[in-house]
Amino acid sequence: MDQLISLLRKYLANSVVFASTAHGFHWNVEGPMFTEYHEFFGEIYEDVDGTIDTFAEWLRKFDVQSPYTLQQFMDAQSFGEVLTNSNSPIVMSRMLYVMNERMINDSKEMFDVATLLKEQGLANFLADRLAAHEKWGWFLR
Repeated sequence: MDQLISLLRKYLANSVVFASTAHGFHWNVEGPMFTEYHEFFGEIYEDVDGTIDTFAEWLRKFDVQSPYTLQQFMDAQSFGEVLTNSNSPIVMSRMLYVMNERMINDSKEMFDVATLLKEQGLANFLADRLAAHEKWGWFLR
């Protein structure tokens, strides 16, 4: 169970950073296709942001404190600091693609552990998240 809890904490933190990055790109994208990318990045951050509470609740279901401060999220996440000096939608999309690939890999790993521990409810939720991130990966690619 310790491995699953550790994976959940990291995934929650990565989700916060991923959503925040997509949100920042939503605000700052520029160029002739601004409207399309502004809406696209908005769809991504709204989707991911909508799952953050559920991941925190899974930690609470396992009777573990859920991180909630920015510092706790930064300490637990695995992306490092995500910065770009470019407002290009192509640069931003590439950065989100790389981050999204990590979310996919982490989803698969956590799904396997949850399945092994017979945490079927969490595994089902993770399967849905995996499908969503695979869709984002397709769009970003």
